[in-house]
Amino acid sequence: MLDSWPRVVEMFARAGLQAERAVFDANLLVLGPLALDLWRDLVLEGARVTDATTTELRHSAVQLLGELDNEKAARERTEQQRDRERARAERERTDRQTVERERDEQRRRADEEHRARLQAEHTTERLERELAQVRERAAAASEHAPASQPPAVNVVHRDEDWAVVREDAKRASGVFSTKREAVQRAKEIARREGAEVQIEPTDNGSR
Repeated sequence: MLDSWPRVVEMFARAGLQAERAVFDANLLVLGPLALDLWRDLVLEGARVTDATTTELRHSAVQLLGELDNEKAARERTEQQRDRERARAERERTDRQTVERERDEQRRRADEEHRARLQAEHTTERLERELAQVRERAAAASEHAPASQPPAVNVVHRDEDWAVVREDAKRASGVFSTKREAVQRAKEIARREGAEVQIEPTDNGSR
């Protein structure tokens, strides 16, 4: 619209100069009809200038509306781009916070595992010291304790024979028809194992 105003002013100025020159040249006081023709031409020229100006203004208004629409669309695109960038920045911030939380959680778990490992090592060392002390006390007690006596070898008389039975055994080591054979066998076993021989007494002194 603003670009068309210089042309409008120029057209009006040109029309005024033409009318003034015609009136001056024709001597308006003597030639009245010619002046009227000039004024009629001036009015027609003014109408044409008005129509041209209206058309120009209409085209300028349409162009201006188009430019406004384009500017609005560009502004909307800019706002959409800014919204997308803001959303992307928010996602990146959220992802960064998530990564930081996961890193903190991993660091916390690593610290807990380290403390648990140290505690387990201390517990193991304490138990090993206690075990060593128990073993030392057991060894000292075994040195001062009397030697254990192996189970005795018994010679037992049954209905028709004699049996050699260890004191801690459920079955006989041998069965003999005479007491003398049974005693001999019991002595052999006792001598080998360092045990004593116990002979069951009988009422009739059978051999």
